[in-house]
Amino acid sequence: MHHNIAAYKKAVLRHVTVLIPWHGRDEDLLRETISSLPNGIRLVVARNEGKHEMAAALNAAIETIKTRYVFVMGADDVLDERTLWRLWEAALGADGSYPWMLGFGAQRFRFQAEPWSVERIQDRNVCGVFLVKTRALRKIGGWRDVPIEDWDLTYRLAKAGFRLNPAPLARYGYRQRLGGLHRTTVAEAQNLELRWRDLAPVSDSERKHVPGVFYEWKLDGTGYVRCELPARCVGGVARISLDAQDAHESPAWVFQYPNSDAQEAWDLAKKMGKKRVIDVDDNYLSPELAKIVGAYHPENGERWGVLQDSHREMVREADAIICATPALAEVYESENPNVFVCENSIDPADWEVTRSKKRIVGVVLSTNHMHHFGLVEDALRAASLERDVEVQVLGLDPDWDFAYTHIRFTPGVPAYRRVLSRWSIGVAPVIENNVTRCKSDLKWLEFTKSGAVLVGSSVEPYARIPEGCIERCDSSVAFSDVVMGLLRDESCRRRMLRASNEHIDKYRLVGNDDLRSRYNLALA
Repeated sequence: MHHNIAAYKKAVLRHVTVLIPWHGRDEDLLRETISSLPNGIRLVVARNEGKHEMAAALNAAIETIKTRYVFVMGADDVLDERTLWRLWEAALGADGSYPWMLGFGAQRFRFQAEPWSVERIQDRNVCGVFLVKTRALRKIGGWRDVPIEDWDLTYRLAKAGFRLNPAPLARYGYRQRLGGLHRTTVAEAQNLELRWRDLAPVSDSERKHVPGVFYEWKLDGTGYVRCELPARCVGGVARISLDAQDAHESPAWVFQYPNSDAQEAWDLAKKMGKKRVIDVDDNYLSPELAKIVGAYHPENGERWGVLQDSHREMVREADAIICATPALAEVYESENPNVFVCENSIDPADWEVTRSKKRIVGVVLSTNHMHHFGLVEDALRAASLERDVEVQVLGLDPDWDFAYTHIRFTPGVPAYRRVLSRWSIGVAPVIENNVTRCKSDLKWLEFTKSGAVLVGSSVEPYARIPEGCIERCDSSVAFSDVVMGLLRDESCRRRMLRASNEHIDKYRLVGNDDLRSRYNLALA
């Protein structure tokens, strides 16, 4: 669910200039490109006489642009009516964003929006078009006259510490032409007997070693926590698409809870001599999982029951298993003894605290935990009656009989963080079973770095959080007492938050040495 669409559209018109390099030919295609842009958008066409003048023309254009952001696109490509505002939404809290590409014309293809990192971009570009802060372009000196200008530019942005977010919901129409710039560049390189790597923005001697490629199913919260953050930790690469050409030359491939849907990639890794590592954050071996999922998604529950056998077989074949919790490791050790516990981590650079006029008590509700809702209903009802307190429910709507703000599932991880950034207290009701027993304390990490304290159930996932960093509850009455006590004692809430931040900063940040060593052992 997208929020503030009207505000995003208004911001695009106010703060974005579209920059198009144009070689002076095929004016009809340029007109088609311009007609696909929103009415009223600022536009600069950087005319040039061909590829070797393109960088200079773009740099000259940048000096004339006064808006905070620039969107760079091709002179024969097209946008849809949602592309720019979805890019704006994805860029919030970062230095820019980039879309996924739908190729049309001489060839049809899909180019997915992949996670951003220096290690990824040194070997393969994430996208040739992007929304980026104008000051970032100026800071790195703009474009250079090199074989692939956009690849060189994105690499230097990443190398300078700028971060662009992938926007998997923003579609970009890329016109593939037989005589187009990309094809002619590749043809010219082949004539000179150059490899693809010879066109890369970094030389072989400067290139960083990639110890592992982490494959995530999709750009969601689990993929971010279990693939993108570990990749940052060890200097690896997170991907959605398969590195079939071995661009990263990594010795290990890490698969996010794989099953037969990933069989092709699994078999290719063996053929290429890769170390095959499995990462799990949930008890995907439990027979209860299919029942829990099936209670609310019958088709998904039935399907997981079928896929579970293939997951178990892959676990037995794997060179190593990475588990998010000690309890989960106990389960997977029965199938494969080579198990490593690598707990969830957090990167403070991705999180922020937003001041709110009201104190907000929030809860995240999903289908897999619907029977847990009752534990916190009375606590949230009591909180809603307090002065200057707002109750927020993120996810499903429980249809409670008191005042609360319902926020539907967010379109991505950055939007999820923005919701949490306004909370003062986050509640996490959990009823323990063979599945939830193996879950992690991720909510504690997320709530803390959002400025909220955690009030959670007295269950295994929260058992190892230090005293003074959490309030544990074993009943609905306890949830009510604790939530109301924190609302009436701000000093207590602040002490808990300070203690949590101190512990997390010492032991659970993405760059933690102990965590990095455990990941490296699993990948070695």
